Amino acid sequence: MAEKEIEFCEAIRIFAPNEKAQSFILATIKIDIAEMVKWLAKKAESGDESVRLDVKVKDPTRSFNFPQWGAAKPFATVNSWKPKPSGDHGASGSTPGAASDLPF
Repeated sequence: MAEKEIEFCEAIRIFAPNEKAQSFILATIKIDIAEMVKWLAKKAESGDESVRLDVKVKDPTRSFNFPQWGAAKPFATVNSWKPKPSGDHGASGSTPGAASDLPF
């Protein structure tokens, strides 16, 4: 049996959270808007109404103690942090706002 070809969504990049990020941030996801729109349009043309993405690591021997969600379902919020024009490389990159802004 031939292996199924892996399809990548090149419009999405996933990064480990910044070391100063809040502990409830699991990962940072960056989406290239133009590339994502183009990729989604191709999916729609082929008849797909939605897409599912699996988050994986390159090293299949690695394992992680990922949280069991229970009532704490994961969700995505927009990270509106932008670097200062002066090139401030010491910025935290964490999601702005207080923990009280969370919907849970």
